[in-house]
Amino acid sequence: MDAVVISHFSIDHIAPQVLRTVPPSTPVFASSLAHSSLVKLNHFDTVVEFGTYDPSNRTSNQLDHLPPWLSFGLLNPPADIAHQTPAVIIVFGHESQVNAVIYALHGIHPKELEPITSNGNVKVLALMAGLTATKTITGHLIAYGGPQALACVRAVKPRWWIKNHDDEHVNVFGLIGRALRMDEYTLDRALKEEAGEEEARALEGTDLVDLRQGDSLALVS
Repeated sequence: MDAVVISHFSIDHIAPQVLRTVPPSTPVFASSLAHSSLVKLNHFDTVVEFGTYDPSNRTSNQLDHLPPWLSFGLLNPPADIAHQTPAVIIVFGHESQVNAVIYALHGIHPKELEPITSNGNVKVLALMAGLTATKTITGHLIAYGGPQALACVRAVKPRWWIKNHDDEHVNVFGLIGRALRMDEYTLDRALKEEAGEEEARALEGTDLVDLRQGDSLALVS
């Protein structure tokens, strides 16, 4: 079954005219930050809302139209205005084997991963987060990258770290582009800045994958 998962509704990421090209019968799972906008679009037959993921109570994360072994959730509290592009965790499996994929559109602060790192029952197969750090012209950090991205990788120890979105092969134009300052990192640079004067450490069992449009990766636990 095809489905759409939407973490937030922002015109620079997801346009109504693009959503209307998706068949209305496709179920949409939208976070509490995007649910009302998707309903107002009046295009999809089914729009299911999901909130913050609670790893200590898996039954609270179950959603209509999904099997009990699959659920979505936000890792950042949606009430926090600083996180208009929150991270989403996709969890699948049973109590004895719970796997997860974390999609952090603009990266994520390591502290926001504590609900996962403090629960040893969740195995993160993939962390989807970029290396580029992005600030506004006022200095407000809106995308975590570099050493902070490495800290996230070390915190959840994913099998794969998948670069996405705001990396060096993505260009931002227009007014938004003028308002942003993008600091493009390579893995070598991030490792050196993380280690300081010490020898850079490896990723310890995590493979860095740069997927381009049209590429795919089979996740095997």
